[in-house]
Amino acid sequence: MMPRRPIDRFLLHTLLWLVPMFVLWYALAPLLLMPVAGWAHFVLSHLFPHAIAAVEQQGTAVDIVTRFAMAAPADGSAPPGTRGQLVFTINALKYAYGLPMLLALTLAAPMAWGEKLYRAVLGGLLLLPIPVWGWSARRSRPWSSTWTPPSPYRWAPHPDSGVVGAGLSTGISDFAGGVHQF
Repeated sequence: MMPRRPIDRFLLHTLLWLVPMFVLWYALAPLLLMPVAGWAHFVLSHLFPHAIAAVEQQGTAVDIVTRFAMAAPADGSAPPGTRGQLVFTINALKYAYGLPMLLALTLAAPMAWGEKLYRAVLGGLLLLPIPVWGWSARRSRPWSSTWTPPSPYRWAPHPDSGVVGAGLSTGISDFAGGVHQF
């Protein structure tokens, strides 16, 4: 039995489109996240050139490689005195779930298929900056003045980077903290 009110029909159609859109989104996630990873690399490497070495996509995970070295953990998993680069790994899907929701809402709307396609493409392009913002804000937080590294780790400059310390002014650190809170 189909609901009589238009809003009820829209809600039912949206709920019916959500499952296939999330399945499709999950199956195509590595491909869909490629432009986001590229933009995140561009943004982070330009905002923090002395801190970020690379942004690398590994399926649905994104690794943000810093120019900072870290002492080996004391648990014996690495030889004493070994130092490695500090890498943050992000589950990129946490920041990009808006696309399947947009598609479900767009496909449930009572309009022509051409208009639905146009709005889906335009909406997807408009949603592109959101995961970039989330990744950039999430991983720029460690350089704010109030963050301290976890107890088993020590910060040290990477030997090849020429970085003497974190290299960020208080203003940028405060901005990074504010972005993360936003």
